[in-house]
Amino acid sequence: MKKKSFAIVSIFAISAVAFAASPLVEEYKRRKSVVHTQQMKDAYDFLKSFDRAPEDIVELEVFGRTGKFVAKNKSNEICFGDILTASIECYNAIGYRTFFEAGDSD
Repeated sequence: MKKKSFAIVSIFAISAVAFAASPLVEEYKRRKSVVHTQQMKDAYDFLKSFDRAPEDIVELEVFGRTGKFVAKNKSNEICFGDILTASIECYNAIGYRTFFEAGDSD
């Protein structure tokens, strides 16, 4: 009986170690631990209003509470946005302006 209990405990221990060491699990833990500030959420909502899907964003940098941010998407397009002036300007990898929109915040 002790051998069976030891074997079962050993199997669980080995599977737990394998689970913890998995690169996919580590990536999941990293993504789950990311804290999104209110400024980041505002930037995601702003991008969404211009048909820039938040799920395509791979990097986002916000500049404090100024409403300005820079975002990079999966297609390697980098956009500078200013929420207060309702403007966004995007460039692709070769420097071609792919998108520009500017308006007032009324």
